Amino acid sequence: MVNSSRCGAGSGSGDFMSAVTSAGQAMQVMTQGFLGGRLLGKCNVGGGQSEHMAFVMPEVAALSLFLSDANSREPQIHTPVWVVGARPLFDMGATIWSTPRPFQALLFSSDLVKLQLGKRTIQVSNAKPVVAFAAETEEKFGDLLSREEVKLARTNRLGKQRDSSKDGMLSFGHKVLMYYRGMSLANHPPEIAPLLKKVVKSVGVGPWGAGLSLGDSTLGFLAMWIGHAAAAGTWEEKIPDLEYYIYSSFVENPSNQCLVHSNRNCQKCISKCNQKHSTKTYWLPHKAFLLGDNNPCLTGEWHECSMHGIEHVHRNWRDASAGHLWQDVVYMIWKNRMKSDRSIFDELMEFTVSRATEKLSPVFPKAEVYS
Repeated sequence: MVNSSRCGAGSGSGDFMSAVTSAGQAMQVMTQGFLGGRLLGKCNVGGGQSEHMAFVMPEVAALSLFLSDANSREPQIHTPVWVVGARPLFDMGATIWSTPRPFQALLFSSDLVKLQLGKRTIQVSNAKPVVAFAAETEEKFGDLLSREEVKLARTNRLGKQRDSSKDGMLSFGHKVLMYYRGMSLANHPPEIAPLLKKVVKSVGVGPWGAGLSLGDSTLGFLAMWIGHAAAAGTWEEKIPDLEYYIYSSFVENPSNQCLVHSNRNCQKCISKCNQKHSTKTYWLPHKAFLLGDNNPCLTGEWHECSMHGIEHVHRNWRDASAGHLWQDVVYMIWKNRMKSDRSIFDELMEFTVSRATEKLSPVFPKAEVYS
């Protein structure tokens, strides 16, 4: 799901969280309702992406803490928000488990893009744009689950992960709307649109909504894909490419994102996590460990992986409208609301085959479908 020139050994490029990526690739930051996460008042960085981003990009922290609402209980800048021009000053890959190192390849002028902002001509760095917005769906979800429910959630097989209500905080529709709200230019002043269109060429995303929150990684991907496509109309000419990165050992929920793969690739991905056998995971409760106290990965047993994966879903819906896919996902969740033993992708593909001869109307879900 990422341009092949920007990944793989020898490409000179890391993932979207790396300081060394292609010019104009924005980093999507999974955060709370404000920029910088729980950074305010903390003496350490913590394990969250939003805190680390603010730490390695001090200009982002300064913007959030000093251009904010002092009268608010959370006086940081509220999301959704774009930050352009800030640069990574520390090595992004060395801040979680080791002493931060200054970023050695810092650009000073070669990354500057000339832009017109109102009547002023300005120069802005396109090295690492940031778009921050919250999922605001499952922040406390994992805390409310029993031991057995946590184990099911880690393998995307918990019914509570599949909320088919119209406007619930855990509903799939809410996830789509939160992503759309973050990417839509309609939520920002019109003067900003030309700037973003010139600076931002792609948006790098990861396991949004499927980290410590224990959300379903397959529904997280679908929500991002639909929300991104739905926001395209607000960008007029062309919305930045959506570049989706899959991690075998994401620090908050190791190997859960492997479940977006089809069976064989999924098992290889989980095996890679187990080969690393890393005990380093932030905040994952002990009741979520499936292989004992020293291994936070999934087991890799056949039943954890689904037959169909992200490649099948992409192949079948890449030419459809966002509304079509949204309708199908919501109806499929509602139709199978009494069971969750199969993966979302397998249920969706089976549902699609059964409706192959039916004509769908290109509209977004109606309330009566999932009320």
